[in-house]
This record gives sequence, C-alpha cells and structure tokens, in this order.
Amino acid sequence: MKRLFVAIDFHLDDDFLNYIQQIRLKMSKLDKTTWVQPHLMHLTLKFLGDTPEWKIPKISYMLNEQTEKTKSFDCTMTHLGVFGSHSHPNVLWIGVHAEQILFDLNKNIETSLKSIGYKPYYGHFVPHVTLARINRLDDKNMFWTAVKTMQDKFSSQYLVSSIKLYESILKKGYNPIYEQIAEFPLLNS
Repeated sequence: MKRLFVAIDFHLDDDFLNYIQQIRLKMSKLDKTTWVQPHLMHLTLKFLGDTPEWKIPKISYMLNEQTEKTKSFDCTMTHLGVFGSHSHPNVLWIGVHAEQILFDLNKNIETSLKSIGYKPYYGHFVPHVTLARINRLDDKNMFWTAVKTMQDKFSSQYLVSSIKLYESILKKGYNPIYEQIAEFPLLNS
C-alpha cells in the first residue's frame, strides 16, 4: 500500500519565501506548531490515502485523461486563512485564487476516481497551500492579531502547467517525504 495524493506544485520565489519568514517571525511564540517546509508546500487536488499498488496505473490513466483536455492556467496566492474555529485553529494556510478551470479540474478528478472506489470529497473545495499545523495555542489573541496583520501583505501569480501524483511517506514527528510517482502536463495555452 502507498499513501497517495494528487497535487499542484509551485516553484516558490524569494518573495513568497520572505513572506513566509515574516509570518513565522510574527508568530514566533506559537506553541506546538509544525511549520511545513517550503519544498513540501503544494495544493492538494485529491487525497487518495492508502492505495494498493495495482491501482496506480489506473489512477495515472484517469489523471492523464483529465489533464490532456485541461489548459494550463494562472493562479494567485493571495491571503492567509485558517481552518478550525476561532477558539481552536488547527491549520494556517495561504489561499490560492484561480480561474474556474482549477475548480473544474478538481471536480473532474473527483468524478473520474469515484469509478475506481475513491469517495468524492463532499465539502467545499478551498484551494490553499498549508503553511502550518497548529496543535496548541496559548496566546490566541497574538495569533489572530498576527493573521490580521499579515492578511493582505502578499500576492504572487504562478502558472500551473502540470499536476503530480505523489506518495506521502510519514516519518516520526510528522516529517513527511513526498516521492513523485508521475507528472501529468496540462495543455499549453
């Protein structure tokens, strides 16, 4: 079994890395927060979870079917967001604003993989890149002030020209390794 997910990678520039560093400095007193290493940051289109290896060729075929009819597109990282409640935030992320094509790609992947046993995600698709996982906050006021202060301090556009199938190998203390299994190019615009 392999723990798989489908994602969009970004070639993060210095402006983005500097912005992340500023956020970390503003939130340096956060307790029990695991920051995602920049080389691991991505936008998840579909988490597949534990998957028998014999399914990988079929998954690859279906992903290729979707990408060969989808044009490359631009997306913009625009704002900070938080999953969880105001009193118990658990994920800090940066939102990704994109054309309808991103939402269509997500929906088409969900629909096609349903035919081989993957349950579709029934929630609202929120395109984002996870920055940190928050296990505990002692000073929630400091956290929300930092989020508000850094909210609209960054905007950067990226071209999405492929999607990738990854295996996630979890190490002790949530130190994952992502191994690329396949890449599926989108059509040139």
